[in-house]
Amino acid sequence: MLTAAEWRDIAKRTSRSFDPGLCGGEMGGYAEPFLRWLGYGEVESMDFSGYEGSTLIHDLNQPVPEDWHEGFDVVFDGGTLEHVFHFPNAIANAMKLVREGGVFVTCTTSNNYNGHGFYQFSPELFCRIFEAANGFRLTLLALVESTGSLAIYRVPDPKAVGHRVTFAGEGPLLLVAIAEKIASTPLFQVSPAQSDYAATWKEAAQAESSESAAPKEGNPLGGIVRRLLPEAWRHRIRRYLAEKDRARRRLRGIVKVASLGDCFVKTGS
Repeated sequence: MLTAAEWRDIAKRTSRSFDPGLCGGEMGGYAEPFLRWLGYGEVESMDFSGYEGSTLIHDLNQPVPEDWHEGFDVVFDGGTLEHVFHFPNAIANAMKLVREGGVFVTCTTSNNYNGHGFYQFSPELFCRIFEAANGFRLTLLALVESTGSLAIYRVPDPKAVGHRVTFAGEGPLLLVAIAEKIASTPLFQVSPAQSDYAATWKEAAQAESSESAAPKEGNPLGGIVRRLLPEAWRHRIRRYLAEKDRARRRLRGIVKVASLGDCFVKTGS
């Protein structure tokens, strides 16, 4: 996901020599050498078993020990969450490991990864998880094509734009997110819900509470037309209108950008 220029920029800003080999065979397929190259003095890895040399052995389906809570400046998920059956426990564990002021970083599967793991994730899931109510602030959200053009797309929060943000992509899509821990607070006191449903439920409740006892007059002509049309025709019309609306909404808010640096959430947005 990083271009050669970006690798060199990292090396320059961190006063380290750029070694292309470090990102290939010398890493052995693991992140620890790269993270140490970036300057992280202490790096821990967690896995269900120790067969690949993990320093922390734990089943993420189960809560992590309390003495691990808030023990890390950065928690990085490079492709674990989609393989854990109990995702709510797994993501809660990751959030609890981050100390206040630290960050959680994930690069996980979003679309066209059928069979890779248990799950493929929608960006809005992370928008609703990393909210102030859970002590976090989402700072970056992106979709990245992992094959072909390797295009990068900035993804807005559906709650902010007022509609679902859907995007299929040209091929397999990875979801990249960064969230900062702004407070230590109990997690998921209210279960996350998709923003459009939450808005609909709220509007329905408000309409019900303010509804007048007097019957509302509808459009009599529209009712007659609906009664005269065969059910099959009405069904086709509904499908056509729904597909037209989906086409109109598709890509609305999704923006192709040059790099992940263009995907940071602007303060106050």
